[in-house]
Amino acid sequence: MYFVKSCHSSDNVHLRKTIKIGTLNEYRNTEQQQIVDAHEGTFHFEIDLERIHIQTEIFNLMHYTYNSFVTMHNHDLIIRCDSHALLDAKYIERHKATIKMVNHNRFVFCMSRVNKYSDARGMFPEYDDLWYFPQSRADLFAKEIGNQLNAKILSLEKEGNRVFEGDYDISKVSASMAIQTINYKDRMIKVDNEYFYKNTPIILQTMKGVSFIKPSKFSHEKEVRFIFDYHFEGRTLSPDLKSIIIPMREGSLHLIK
Repeated sequence: MYFVKSCHSSDNVHLRKTIKIGTLNEYRNTEQQQIVDAHEGTFHFEIDLERIHIQTEIFNLMHYTYNSFVTMHNHDLIIRCDSHALLDAKYIERHKATIKMVNHNRFVFCMSRVNKYSDARGMFPEYDDLWYFPQSRADLFAKEIGNQLNAKILSLEKEGNRVFEGDYDISKVSASMAIQTINYKDRMIKVDNEYFYKNTPIILQTMKGVSFIKPSKFSHEKEVRFIFDYHFEGRTLSPDLKSIIIPMREGSLHLIK
């Protein structure tokens, strides 16, 4: 398997010696029609549960924010008592709600994961070039661009340019990284009793991974996504910009073809 980055020939990393790290907001608002996704990192849940026993932990997790702006409309919620069927659970007479999750802005770098790098040619008609590396080098590549992104952020902050929203002390900010293939499916799930009992892990996994979900119309992109998050005092910070250009060291270009 190969990780491939489609691009304009003028932007090829071997020519530019730089890489642009984007954000969810950039993909939501870009004017490039072949990559725009106005609902990037958005998901809807229609909750329609009746006379059901739910473990308290699961119920709470279903109402956690997961680094997202959450809008919930509770149309009906009746919690009768502690469950007599399950330990540490509630018996819910009725729970009808609409939940909308919009993932907060995050740094992302998107590539395509294909069997042969040539499989990516023509995937994005407006791009005339690409660069790639074998999947076995993904962790090394992520570590390299993560280090360069960290250095660039510190440089911007020293120059007086705030990178993130809200209050934070850049000297106490920590970083984390994830690599995950995109899950192509509808951005809406209707959760009734049957779906809940059969798919509780999927519901929680979906809520945690909103930023890794896209509709099937994008499935030809075969996307794999690198996400770089920054944390301060227990909360994840949201970038206050659309993208950052980072250098690619000569010593690391050997990772890429």
